[in-house]
This record gives sequence, C-alpha cells and structure tokens, in this order.
Amino acid sequence: MAHFETITYFLVVTEDNHNSNSRSEPMRADRVEAYLVDLNGVCRGRWLVGDGVERAYSGGLRLPLSLAAVDIFGQDVLASGLVVESGDQDGEARAIEAEPRPMPWVDAGSRQLQVSLYGEGDRPFECDPRNVLARVVEAASARGLRAVVGTELEFFLFDAQPVGEPKRHPPTTLLGSNVLSTDMLHTVRPYLDEIALACRTLSIPVEGITCEAGPSQLEVDLGPLEDPLRAADAVIDFRRAARGFARNHGWNASFMPKPLGDHEGSGMHVHMSLLDEQGQNIFASSEGEQRLGHAIGGCLTHLAESQLFFAPNANSYRRYVAGSHAPTLASWGNDNRFAALRVPLSSPKARRLEHRMPGSDTNPYLAIAAILAAALDGLDRETDPGPAAIGAAVPNSSFPPPALGWRGALDAFGASKWVAKSFGESLQQAYVACKRQEYDRLLAQIPTAELEAYLDAP
Repeated sequence: MAHFETITYFLVVTEDNHNSNSRSEPMRADRVEAYLVDLNGVCRGRWLVGDGVERAYSGGLRLPLSLAAVDIFGQDVLASGLVVESGDQDGEARAIEAEPRPMPWVDAGSRQLQVSLYGEGDRPFECDPRNVLARVVEAASARGLRAVVGTELEFFLFDAQPVGEPKRHPPTTLLGSNVLSTDMLHTVRPYLDEIALACRTLSIPVEGITCEAGPSQLEVDLGPLEDPLRAADAVIDFRRAARGFARNHGWNASFMPKPLGDHEGSGMHVHMSLLDEQGQNIFASSEGEQRLGHAIGGCLTHLAESQLFFAPNANSYRRYVAGSHAPTLASWGNDNRFAALRVPLSSPKARRLEHRMPGSDTNPYLAIAAILAAALDGLDRETDPGPAAIGAAVPNSSFPPPALGWRGALDAFGASKWVAKSFGESLQQAYVACKRQEYDRLLAQIPTAELEAYLDAP
C-alpha cells in the first residue's frame, strides 16, 4: 500500500466528478445503468433510457426499499422486516453523482449512475449500506475528525465458463504463482492497461497493481482519500471495471475470498488515519502513538462482534488459516502482516492502522463503517490495545477472538448491543436475516466432497 502523502492529488481528481451540488446537464447516452449497492455489496437497479435519467435527479426514480436487503441469490428476505410488514414499499433513489459516468468496458453509449435510497420524511434509508457509513462519518465529524481511507483489494483471474454450465472445481487459472513478479503482469498487460485507463476516466485512485501469492491472483492499491464514502465507492467502481473488462477477454475477475483451497485467499486490507479540524493526522502528533493505540484497542474490542461485516459469506471463513497472512486472532503488531491490526512503517504524516480482517468479498461501506466506529469508540474510551504481537506469536489477550466459522460470527453480530447502537437495530435485523437465509440455503446443499467422503462410510 502506498503511503498517505499523495492525498491532495486524488482529492483534486475525484472532487470534480462527484460534486452533485454543481451538476451540469446529464450527458446523453443510449442507456444509463442506475444501481444501488445492497448489503451483500451487489449492484442492483435498472436501465434508464431516453430522458429517464432525469428521474434520478428530480425525485422520480423509485426502487423497493427491500432491494437493499435481498440475499446473495437476489431473493426477498421476509425476516428482514422490509417486505410483508411494510407492503414492500418503494423509496426514493437519489443519484450520488453530478452526472452519469462512462462504462468503458461496455460501449460508448452506456453510462452508469450510482444511487442511494431515501425513505419517509426525506430520511436516508437506514439499511442502505452507503447510508450506514455516512452516519458513522457524521459521528466522526461531530468529534472534529475526518478519516483518511485507502484499500488494498485482491482478486483472481480465471477462464470464464459458458453461461449455464456447471462451475469448474477448481476454476481454471490464467497465470502461475509468482508473488510480486513484474514479468507475469505483462502476461495480462492489455487487460491491466484497459483497467488503468478506465480508472483514470472514472477518477478511481489506483496507486499500484501487483502479482500476489496465489495463481492468477492480483492486488490493486486504491486511495488514499479523505472521504471514506468515496473510498468505498472506489472499491465498487473498481470491481465493476475489473469484471467488465475481464468478461471482454473471456475471463472471470473473481472477488471470492478463497476459490482455491490450497492457496492463499484474497483480502481487502483497509488503511485508516484520522485528521483533526486543522487537517493534521492525530496519530502523528506528540500524543499520536497513544491515540493510535486507543483506536487499535477499539478495533480489537469489537473485532468479533463486527466480524460478519468483514467475513459475510460461507467461503469467507476458509481464508482464515493459522500461519497464513489472514488473521485468526485478535492481535496487533508493528509492521506485522500476521496480525489483525498492523501498523505499517511510514513517515509520521502517514501514520495509520491497517485492518487485515476484511476479505475481498466484503461490502466496503459496511467494513469501513465497522472499522471507523470501533476506532472512535477506542478513542472515546482510551482502550489499551495490550502488547504488540511478534510474528505469529500473540501475547495473552483479553479481547474476544474472532469466530472460526460463519455461524459463530452470525450469532455474535446478532447479539451485539454495540452493533445495534452503532449501526441501528433495523440494519442489524435486516443483515442478520439476510445472512441467515443464505446460511440456511447453503446448509441444505450437500457438497460433492462430503458425499465422496461419507456416503459409503463408516
């Protein structure tokens, strides 16, 4: 992850394209893909044609509020409280951008427009994940603080399969395993060049691309940005671009955290620092080390109960393997990639924490919201993070350990009073219901490996 000294450049680039208060006339297109990001991080919405895009700016674009909380399969979640009880009401879908933006992986006539949901009384809908993060950002602002956020996002490139065919097990990789190989990047250089150009067009702040440890595994460094909402937007934008261009090459850009069982998984590491009202990094001041420790202590305190935001799916937990670079304990360390919270080596100006628990499948709005809310709580309570971990050796810790499985994380999240207070009871109910429905559906499907191992045993 590049250092945080480059903030100003990216703010200049992104501000022009995202200032909806200075909107010009929308650029005409054959179609505009209007979408919101649901709780799973999936983009859902509709195509607008002709003058239909105006509705996203005039209050006329409506989408079901329950759309934000459908499950990963796109099915209604009745237990969310957003379907039957309310009559499956619509909300107002408002554009978050000044005008529709290009979709260069599709064609010149296609553009995209991200929206956010609003409910009765002109209130931001509490189960829209972007609104969840916005509330936490407001809580930081009330303390005179602004978060600077950057991300490291890993993903795999596989050969695509014809629509309708069963998924290959394992999927077919395009590249070998050769960590940080620059030669291997040239193998897919046309694809990476397309992404780089699109990111420049869309003001996605890409700082670097590398080969990671797994076969066909890449990592992109995004940010940093002084607006956590834009940092999360950048993750969504990059995923859309990476998948779109990959399809054009007959490939699949996969953000599944553990598609290959015998190789490293993919994470989304989040780097965060906090600025005061004078724009100074509070972790770089004379009291900075202590404040950074308190923020880390808050993250460790709430790690287990917020883990469902970092590891939302069944496959997420396959990534957490002891001895790997995915953390399995509530720990922190100085420049220690085996710890859940790492303090990278940096200049004082770039002093920050790195949260290594989130997987590549995480919803970036929810993950960043959880990290920022926990850090603020740690600062408020002056939470002691305890001794730093050295390598994989972790000192005795009083912090609750993260769950080893999906069900444990579901239960911890659903029972957490801190989650309800920080993100709202409605969000807690809807997210738990969404993930339990997914859990129950997958539990009812017997994997081939289990049938092969146990059908004729003992």
